[in-house]
Amino acid sequence: MNLRPGIWALSGIVIAAATLGCEGRNPSAVSRPAPETAAPKAATTATTTASAMTSASAKPMAAPEEKEAALKFRIPLDGAKVFQAFDVRITLPDGLDLKAAAKGGQDGKVVVLPLEKALEAGAEVPEGVTPVEIPREGEPVARVTLDEPGEQKLTVQILDGEGKGFRPELAKTVTVTVVETPPKLEVAWLEPKDGATVKSPVKMKFGVTGMEIVEAGKDLKNRTVGHHHVLINEDSYPMGEVIPADDTHKHFGKGQTEAELELPKGKHTLALQFADGTHTSYGKPMAATITVTVE
Repeated sequence: MNLRPGIWALSGIVIAAATLGCEGRNPSAVSRPAPETAAPKAATTATTTASAMTSASAKPMAAPEEKEAALKFRIPLDGAKVFQAFDVRITLPDGLDLKAAAKGGQDGKVVVLPLEKALEAGAEVPEGVTPVEIPREGEPVARVTLDEPGEQKLTVQILDGEGKGFRPELAKTVTVTVVETPPKLEVAWLEPKDGATVKSPVKMKFGVTGMEIVEAGKDLKNRTVGHHHVLINEDSYPMGEVIPADDTHKHFGKGQTEAELELPKGKHTLALQFADGTHTSYGKPMAATITVTVE
């Protein structure tokens, strides 16, 4: 089993179930309300309430020992279905210091490996396995390509400056089901055409190739299906981020392929954006942008 490096996307993501809520573009930001999946023109706010438990004991309790945060997969989730070529996004622990893993004049690095468990400290990467490095600058996103379909395990881990295992206790492993990548993956505007002059409400028709349309809230871990969104005056939505539901982000969570939208007069950019069952964007590769003028 071989993991080949590919190009990494310059974008960001957040995983959240459609029925529980959505987070903003900044992973540390306050959560945004979940998008409405039942209708294309409305958005409802879903909120969750947290309950707190207090100790019945009158004696003061010692604070629990703080555990160091570990690396995590934000995409894909454990149990996800993915194409052979897919994007991963990693959550990096706060204060992660890769200089602590420096050796031979090189800092440590975070990588994804097709391994069932993390390498022990100081262990070498097995022959035939090529780590995919998660970039230190920008969003922690990279493209992974797996040779064979079927159930496989992926591990995210820190390697030291010599490319050997480091801090295996911070590693994380997920299981994914890999299916063959279709020869063509894209979305397309069937109506209106790019540059068209239209009247409001604007009649729209959407197309997708290579992915099945599934209603929002279903098959939440499947990264090979999804549904359409229209972004008004925006050019696609970052890969791995949950698309909000508001006046400029319209959801078609029932699997609609046609719609009518009210738009004010003037020139508008419209992006057709495909996303999974949790409204998590597939990014620019699964987006199509046009410009229209409303009379």
